[in-house]
Amino acid sequence: MRQVLVGGLVAALAATTVGLTVPAVFGPASAATGDYKVTLVARQCPPDSDPGKNNYKYIRANRARNNIQETLKNLGPDTNYNSSMNPAVGPANEDAAPQNVCKPITDWPLTLGKGIDGKAPAPLNYLSKVKSPYPTDRTQASAAELDAQGKPTGRTIPGAVTVDLTDQQVTDAAQQKLWLMGGTPNDPLGEASKGFGPDNYAFGALRCAVDALNGDNVEYIAFRNGATHVFCYALYVTPPEPNGDIIIRKKVAGQTSGESYGFTGNISFYPGGTFSLKDGEAFQERRSVGQWYVSEDKPPPGFDFKDITCSVTEGSSVTIDKSRRRVDMTLASQPNGDKPIIDCTYINEHEVPPEPAPKKGLIQIRKVSLNKVGTFPVTTSGPGRYTHKDKLTTEEVGVDVGGDVQSDLTPGTYRIEEELPDSANGVWGKAPKFDCIDQDHKRVKTDGSGLTRTIDLDAGEGVLCLVTNRFTWNSSLIVRARTIGGTSDDIPYKLNAVDSSSGQCAPWPSSPGVYRKTADTSGDPEGKDWHPAKRNSDEDATRDVENRTWCMQGGPSGSTWTTKSVECSGDIDYDAPFVTFPDESAAIVRPKNGGTVTCDFVYEKGAGPTPTPTPTPTPTPTPTPGDACASVKAKPDTVKVKVGQMTVLVKKITVDPKCNETVTVECLPAALGKGKSSQFCDIKTSQKRVKVGPKCNDRVRITTTIVARPKAGQGEVRKTTRFTRTWFVKGTPDVPCTANG
Repeated sequence: MRQVLVGGLVAALAATTVGLTVPAVFGPASAATGDYKVTLVARQCPPDSDPGKNNYKYIRANRARNNIQETLKNLGPDTNYNSSMNPAVGPANEDAAPQNVCKPITDWPLTLGKGIDGKAPAPLNYLSKVKSPYPTDRTQASAAELDAQGKPTGRTIPGAVTVDLTDQQVTDAAQQKLWLMGGTPNDPLGEASKGFGPDNYAFGALRCAVDALNGDNVEYIAFRNGATHVFCYALYVTPPEPNGDIIIRKKVAGQTSGESYGFTGNISFYPGGTFSLKDGEAFQERRSVGQWYVSEDKPPPGFDFKDITCSVTEGSSVTIDKSRRRVDMTLASQPNGDKPIIDCTYINEHEVPPEPAPKKGLIQIRKVSLNKVGTFPVTTSGPGRYTHKDKLTTEEVGVDVGGDVQSDLTPGTYRIEEELPDSANGVWGKAPKFDCIDQDHKRVKTDGSGLTRTIDLDAGEGVLCLVTNRFTWNSSLIVRARTIGGTSDDIPYKLNAVDSSSGQCAPWPSSPGVYRKTADTSGDPEGKDWHPAKRNSDEDATRDVENRTWCMQGGPSGSTWTTKSVECSGDIDYDAPFVTFPDESAAIVRPKNGGTVTCDFVYEKGAGPTPTPTPTPTPTPTPTPGDACASVKAKPDTVKVKVGQMTVLVKKITVDPKCNETVTVECLPAALGKGKSSQFCDIKTSQKRVKVGPKCNDRVRITTTIVARPKAGQGEVRKTTRFTRTWFVKGTPDVPCTANG
């Protein structure tokens, strides 16, 4: 699938997908060979025993059903993975019904690579493949099941193999460049010589780690924070059905302006079977033999349906119903064994005005409004003080309405001027689109700008002008904070919109439309009240702004704060991406048009250093030189500090028998920022140990100073961040006091 890593947030916005993946993932910065592992699993799913049924019904779909999916038929039940991919791909989900009837495949090939490289060679040129492939791995009879840290669970997985990633593959994963495909680039369904190949198997699904979005034959591999082992599952149908190609083309007679034409049919795997085409485009997919259909929606404003033409190979057939703009298809194998093909073209043409009277002209105005309906007064004026007023009221978004036919007009220059309706909860664009055409399907030139245009009307010419107005909705987003166990006068938040073209949260801080807001919880340490985040003391900075899908993240500084919850409520558009991430103190949400959404963040301050209790006197033990911390256990802790667009993560703390502290430090992508990994940061650490109290069993304060700075040339702000973190550990009574330093 195609997915974009955006800092700590993976914004996986498929074109019409129902959800958004935002797990905290990272590609490991550096590790010895074998530290990071991937278990590859292959399964074959039995065909339905009932003729005519869907033999893919045993395989669950990935999270997005769309035409990126590379199966010959649609799949069975919806995914059992949630939008945050927690848990990640693994046996618990993959072995659940109905996939529990699927059987292991031994010796099945799977190939890692450095990205996506288009499609495989014919005849499997509908399956994706990786580029720069590594040596192919093959499943074995079984492999030990490992947990997320690569430790054996005591169970085994049949039809699997565990691969130790090489240093280069670890680096690829760090840069989001490590991908897996089923099969090999030349044989994505395996080698026929081994009993595999397209005569025996058909692709069902591929899912890897936190990538289970689109249903193609390539998925990327990434690791959640702390994980060193992930699973990939490849599922296949056996035996496959014969298959062929279905092609639907769009042709518009005359001139066009790039309008989209909607279609519906079971040939499309999008929810509801929808897809769209523009003039000159084609829908072409590989499908199993059987019954299929497609129908065109009502043409866009200004255009009419004209015709459908189809060609079919021997054995296949079509039934065309022009009144419903529908084609029913029977795709059947050819007697000569070649792939069957059904190829249909839908033809539309521009609406044209009526024929004018001889030596006279004719004008008609048609109106379409997008996103909202309204009433639009339109005035046409011309030679001889000619004036005509239309009041065009749209009753359905995207459906045009016609004004009066103005006939018997004197040739000359005519002025067309419209007025806009009221714009509560948004704004009407002040530069509507004027699209004028004559009775011969030729485009008529218009002059002017804004709400006014002029046209030159010739004798014997009829002109139809379609005027399109677009409404931009406003909405409001309120961000509030509540702190428990402490207060903060500076809780910063960053808010910006999901980019409509890339489908990701735009990188900080250069993206347009970035809002920075701050909440102040001073005087409320018990968290009794909600405190709104404000922009330069302006609470309404994100009220009544252009509606968008918002990305937001923030929280108080300091390692003692934890995010307890992130909840959004109000007028949420559940057809848009919506998910909250308490672990990252972040959320992505879109209000309904004209609505208000409130996102509430709750933080809790952890306990600071506690007073040292008066120790109970104990007999002086026999000294054990150099063993001051023999039983000391430092509680693992995590510190996150942003460095420019990076995040420094103190991941692991250990204390050796001499009270020396070892800290594992990694530099991760900052959430909502550019994706970088720890190899892009210079990090230095230093420790200082101080004994607290006069007794042998008193606590030892260990202070660690960490200095981090992005390396040059990585596109990051060259900002050095220095911070300290203190842990208190307790000595044991059987050691000499002098050893505590």
